[in-house]
Amino acid sequence: MPDRGQAEHAAAVMSIDNRLRACRAAREVRSVELLTEPVLPRRPEKAAIRILVADDNAVSAELLHDHLEAQGYQVDWAWDGDHALAMAASGAYQVMLLDVHMPVYDGVEVMRRLHLLKGRPLRVIAVTADRLATRREELTRMGIDGYLTKPLDLDRLNQELERVLLKSGL
Repeated sequence: MPDRGQAEHAAAVMSIDNRLRACRAAREVRSVELLTEPVLPRRPEKAAIRILVADDNAVSAELLHDHLEAQGYQVDWAWDGDHALAMAASGAYQVMLLDVHMPVYDGVEVMRRLHLLKGRPLRVIAVTADRLATRREELTRMGIDGYLTKPLDLDRLNQELERVLLKSGL
């Protein structure tokens, strides 16, 4: 017979598994909705924009990836701050959607280290569940170009992305 700790662990694993199944099911429903909408051609200027999604939550990153790709952007994923910095150093990206709370390096440390990189400027939109004004001020001082709070409103994401791209001449 399993002890209490094993039972709690099994319940937690099942809970995570159920949440992942629910996210996948919701995404499949959204995919069906997208298929019933008219398919618009990708705008060539969007196809030239590469976006790096830096988020340690695979489900959030996948939903962002699918949404942005459907908008016509090229999208890649970094799962922690170290990986995000390595990918950003390649100079291949115009925009990074940066989760503020990630392992290895958090968003503040990623921003600090980005300033040390040379090359093409990378526009950064911070994405966080943190609604504290002090966090936003700290990130603004560090040079973020935009700020979004979770849960993300995809229309607001589109607007912020367009604003940042226009501001940077892209």
